[in-house]
Amino acid sequence: MTLLEELLALNGLLAGTISKQERGRRFERWLYKLFDMAGMQSRTAYRPKGEEIDGSLFHLGHRFLLEAKWWTDSVPASSIYQFKGKVDGKLVGTIGLFISMSDYSPDAVDAVRVGKTLNVILFDRRDIEAASRDGFDAVLEFKLRAAVEEGEIFAPYLQESARDVPRELIVLVEGPKDVAIVEAFAERFREYNPDAPPYVALPSMGLGGIARVAAVIASRTEGRIVIVVDSDRGQRDTSDYVTSQLGDVDADLFIVKPGVEAWMGVQSVHEFRNHNTRSIRRLIQQIDMAALARTDPGFRRFAALFGVEFLGHTS
Repeated sequence: MTLLEELLALNGLLAGTISKQERGRRFERWLYKLFDMAGMQSRTAYRPKGEEIDGSLFHLGHRFLLEAKWWTDSVPASSIYQFKGKVDGKLVGTIGLFISMSDYSPDAVDAVRVGKTLNVILFDRRDIEAASRDGFDAVLEFKLRAAVEEGEIFAPYLQESARDVPRELIVLVEGPKDVAIVEAFAERFREYNPDAPPYVALPSMGLGGIARVAAVIASRTEGRIVIVVDSDRGQRDTSDYVTSQLGDVDADLFIVKPGVEAWMGVQSVHEFRNHNTRSIRRLIQQIDMAALARTDPGFRRFAALFGVEFLGHTS
């Protein structure tokens, strides 16, 4: 089995074939295999007085502390703060690596972004899956550079194979469920245009860092950057905020009222929280795309990026 196949097999918990505790043990062993294949000097979990550390790494002259979570629920800001406290108590220059296989709760990453000291870098499931293909060292170095150059604690890894495609669309959204929405609509767009341009959808984990994430991506790809965000602050205020943060970064901005979930017919935040990737995809498969285009100019503009124009409308 490849590393990625081994990782995906750990999802057997969902089928009831392994317990949470057993998955945690297997995931820890898998991570250290990943680190070893990247040539990193690693130490497994240890327990200094009064705390617990999942492990440590040494790479490129840097020392890292590790925290890895694979929970049923998403990780809240409090868990990241707790880990940051451990890193703060170590030698100056120590960097924390926080891995969440269950994503982060809404606003958790934005809450940590406002801190004055940047010494923790965040990884999600997509980063770890990419690391199983490109190597953990490649993903880590990508994220370290983003932290140094842009001050960003969560920069979603852009695979090497996607960085030199001039026609590619890089769609930045706020969260993982927004990624699922974009991917489901992109699949529908190919029904209308099989030659739609290639794309990658990436989460910024909150509005607060989306401009810095865009800057990171812009420095590493020739693709066209598209930002799709909710109008939480109001249409104008959201536009002013994101535009001011973008600076010289060239990106197309889409502000969806009240949020991108509206394109799939969901108006309630509570209702949206009850959806997962599978139900999002199923719901979007049932949408009348032409009818949505007739009533939503923003959606028409977005579809046009994929080379799709609906009868009776031009972008």
